[in-house]
Amino acid sequence: MDDEHVHYRPKDHRQPGTTLTVSAKIYGIDFGDTIYGSTGLTETDRVHDSWVAKTDGNTASMTISTTANR
Repeated sequence: MDDEHVHYRPKDHRQPGTTLTVSAKIYGIDFGDTIYGSTGLTETDRVHDSWVAKTDGNTASMTISTTANR
């Protein structure tokens, strides 16, 4: 987390294609050290396919796959 970003990881994985809506109603909220929320925001996104990277130290290779091509 920094002054522009928050990273969120849910306890359970979401299925690809799941729609998520997040509302941050932070306008005017005192976050301390003279920092206040300047705007609120609502964002809707869709969970993308998962990506899995498998490495093989014997062959010095990596294979990347997605749920879309399994």
